[in-house]
Amino acid sequence: FIGTALGIASAIPAIVKLFK
Repeated sequence: FIGTALGIASAIPAIVKLFK
């Protein structure tokens, strides 16, 4: 559960990069 949340938090910067 915590590992999944950590994975999502790690993917956020990549998603933000797509919007920039």
